[in-house]
Amino acid sequence: MERYVIQAAYKTLQVLLAFAHAPHRFSLHELSVLTQMDKNQVFRAVKTLEYAGFLSSEPDGKLALTSLVNALAASNHRKAALSLPRAAASHMYRLFEQTGETVGLYTYDGERAVCIDLIESTKAIRWSSIVGKHFDLHAGAGAKAILAYLDPESQQAFLGKLPTLPKHTPRTITDPKQMRREIERTRERGYAISDREYDPETRAVSAPIFGSGGRVVGSIAVGGPAFRMDDEHLQIYGHMAADAAGEISQEMGFVGLALGMVKER
Repeated sequence: MERYVIQAAYKTLQVLLAFAHAPHRFSLHELSVLTQMDKNQVFRAVKTLEYAGFLSSEPDGKLALTSLVNALAASNHRKAALSLPRAAASHMYRLFEQTGETVGLYTYDGERAVCIDLIESTKAIRWSSIVGKHFDLHAGAGAKAILAYLDPESQQAFLGKLPTLPKHTPRTITDPKQMRREIERTRERGYAISDREYDPETRAVSAPIFGSGGRVVGSIAVGGPAFRMDDEHLQIYGHMAADAAGEISQEMGFVGLALGMVKER
């Protein structure tokens, strides 16, 4: 451990971070197993966190977070909402260097995906987009990655209006049952694929980015002309995008599996 790290404080924070995992309420024994710490160490950490107001005991004896953490989460969420391009910048550039293809960054505005940053490929024939453009969530890898990880209510509400949305190409999905299967495949892979669904000559992959509250806040995508983006490249770039999205999510304050990304969270 680093020379200036206070071990007792570090262990106490490890116990606090354990509550980011479901079911978010634990007994001392469960915390000991989860943190792989001695039960006496966990007990002292819990007593410290209770005294500071971060934990409280519930009627069944299990421990849970108090509302005190909400103030911290709200503060971090406001900061994170403004810093997605900053958090993603170095990861976008690395992905661009690794693939040679266009890399896009999207945010979720509560209804649609919005392109907020773009590094275009230097190749003569390339995928391009427009910063500031809004996209419905049914077409395009960046949009579909967000859709796949929305909360169930928002997802269901979107699927309800799916048949009324435009078909950009013959491959655009507007059938709710078909989109539900696509969502399941996206979550199994950890990244979304757009196969000539928004543009008839473009294929792309994209992985979701999560904020401090655990909700999807955006996505990072890699795309190019279909003749270069064969199935093998889609898989390779999909995993690269997922790795980048996982790192960006951590910088955004997401406390969860540091995935290579979120396969069935």
